Amino acid sequence: NNAVAEKNSSISVLNNKIKSLELALKQAEQPAARKKSLPSKIKYSSPETLYKKARNLLMEEQYTEAAAYFSTFINYHPNHELADNAVYWLGEVYYSQANYQQAVFVFKSLVKKYPKSLKVPDALLKTAFSYMSIDDTNRAHHYLKTVIKRYPFSPAAELAQKRIEEFN
Repeated sequence: NNAVAEKNSSISVLNNKIKSLELALKQAEQPAARKKSLPSKIKYSSPETLYKKARNLLMEEQYTEAAAYFSTFINYHPNHELADNAVYWLGEVYYSQANYQQAVFVFKSLVKKYPKSLKVPDALLKTAFSYMSIDDTNRAHHYLKTVIKRYPFSPAAELAQKRIEEFN
């Protein structure tokens, strides 16, 4: 009886070790899988090439890679003529992934850093849509009205007006 109890105890200890090793292995594999999805080294010959690669990845719905390329572009070329577009498309990447809080942050940063950008009306509109997606209707309504007030003849204002009518 004693020998059986000792064997059962040993088996239990070994089972627990196996479970903890399996868990450790699973956790060790997760970051490796994440790293693979990011471009190991972003190579480009010009800002335009980098931007084009990012846009193509976005169109192919390779969002993680697109975000990495847009972020790289923004970090290295913040004053480039395509920088405001890169910020806008980075916001679109997060919006497409339903990461609405991050999308709001990026769209607002575009409005703040590039206030004269042609992308501002669309960024304000997407900020509103992002807030709608997280059920923050007060902020959504505020940004819809802002688009209409600041850019009354823009396509973004037209879409904002339609959304406001849906509210009522």
